[in-house]
Amino acid sequence: MIVDVCSATADDLPDTATIKRRLAQFETVFARALAKLYTSLADSVQLSSLSIAVQPDRANQHISLWQYLNSADVPLDLLAAGDTAGDGPSPGYVLTIQPALFSGVMHVRRERRDDPAALVSLAGELVACLAAEAAGELARIFEYQIALLSDGLAIELLAGHGAHCVINYMTTSGRHLDRNTIVLGAVRGQHTLESTVITPRLSIIVGQKELKWELDEILKRPGLRKELFLFSDDIEVQIMCSQEFLTLQQFHHKDSHYIYYKNILAGRIIQT
Repeated sequence: MIVDVCSATADDLPDTATIKRRLAQFETVFARALAKLYTSLADSVQLSSLSIAVQPDRANQHISLWQYLNSADVPLDLLAAGDTAGDGPSPGYVLTIQPALFSGVMHVRRERRDDPAALVSLAGELVACLAAEAAGELARIFEYQIALLSDGLAIELLAGHGAHCVINYMTTSGRHLDRNTIVLGAVRGQHTLESTVITPRLSIIVGQKELKWELDEILKRPGLRKELFLFSDDIEVQIMCSQEFLTLQQFHHKDSHYIYYKNILAGRIIQT
């Protein structure tokens, strides 16, 4: 295997409309695949693994959906409890879901709905929203890689692979599911394809050059942009920017407002 750097001009790269279409496809497929995989887990796992808030004063202790709905020690209005943190016995809380979604969860608890199917359905809806939000973040980080993939199957394979990596990361590390876990899971999780017929290698065409990217390495190489986490915690994200792993050169397409990049960070370019 020879590591090579592909020379390209701005005209060899996708235009704005193509990039937007491919990013949107990745986000849609990733969110749908992750939501489907999560809802295939046991009902008890879905409820106990989904985070809706953390307690920063307690080393980012997560409050799961199940805990919020069933524990008398968790206040009904977490936002109000956060406002009074330090003035009383209740610690502060930071939501890991959107406030509008939390309002719906609070309504379910207030109504004391005991229908297990309804609670699992609620978990599925929350995960779908989290997955969509995290998909946008992954598309932002790996814009270059996704933009160079061909429409259709290649993007679907990458998005589906990323979703499987998230579930693997969550279940093997014991983490609660929130946006942070989804982003980190896509980057750090592992997934072995069951089929040995389809080689997990994608062909990327840039100008007159054909690149070969390993499917399971695309999201494992450094992204162009650093992760933005939902809440402050002790996670340290190290971006590998050594010459060995990362070479960047900016391009600007004549019909685009986007910045494009030439790099070797999605997987080493293979000269065959």
